[in-house]
Amino acid sequence: MASKINKGEILAKFFDDGEYTALFADGAVSAACGYAAGQQAYAVYQNGEAVTVKDVEKNIKVLEMAAQTGCPVVTFYNSVGAKLAEGLDVLTASAKLNATIAKVSGVVPQVAVVLGVCGGYQMLGEQLCDPAGEESGTPCTLRGLGLLPTTTAFGTEKHLTQTAACVTTEPFAGAKLTGYEIHAGRTEVRGSAFCILADGTPEGCVQDGVFGTYLHGLFDTGELTEKLTAFLCKRKGIDPAGAELIPMEQYRQQQFDLLADGVRAALDMPAIHAAMGMQKGDNT
Repeated sequence: MASKINKGEILAKFFDDGEYTALFADGAVSAACGYAAGQQAYAVYQNGEAVTVKDVEKNIKVLEMAAQTGCPVVTFYNSVGAKLAEGLDVLTASAKLNATIAKVSGVVPQVAVVLGVCGGYQMLGEQLCDPAGEESGTPCTLRGLGLLPTTTAFGTEKHLTQTAACVTTEPFAGAKLTGYEIHAGRTEVRGSAFCILADGTPEGCVQDGVFGTYLHGLFDTGELTEKLTAFLCKRKGIDPAGAELIPMEQYRQQQFDLLADGVRAALDMPAIHAAMGMQKGDNT
């Protein structure tokens, strides 16, 4: 479950001198306006609860307000997703939100990249078909977000594989990836591929600044992370040299070492060694 971050503290740090005007206060989504780094801006905040149709409509309203002056909109995401009881309605509202984002493009500063993995990739497409009710429990066809020219059909067989790939699309072209796929859906792509798998098969889809792939773990090698960081820094006029990156495997090992140190410090290791008939320094 998402954590309940203190909204007032977050907004006070974001806006200059901690001063802002609240726009919406009730529900999972609230919003405020004020000045950040001397520039007028809007902030949208999710409080960690499941979002409803009304919450999505608040996002749309803020974008429409920002479009009147060209102010940027910053969203603090802290959500467990959509409220299940409003699933289809929230999905429809989300499509309207994305249509609004496209409408204000060029007026309101936009997010540079949208990247969906596995289920997120499927949702970015035009249509999701479940003729046997394998995923939804009942046969149905749902409209996707329409950001990628794809259609996904769900079946009974799940695709499980470990693979490697190379990204073929800018600004990430050349990044070597390793990871795995685990999905029941089969996606028909009517556009450019995101990457090429080790066996030469095109995988994923790209359209403008929207990218989709089934490959989990695509950031683990660090190459895609490095190219994404360089791209975003360039967009913001920031020198990426100051953002040192490490491969995910190295980061994991660091975290395992910290965990091991914490466990070792909390236990009576001499007593454990004695119970195991070992001495400190013995190989295990």
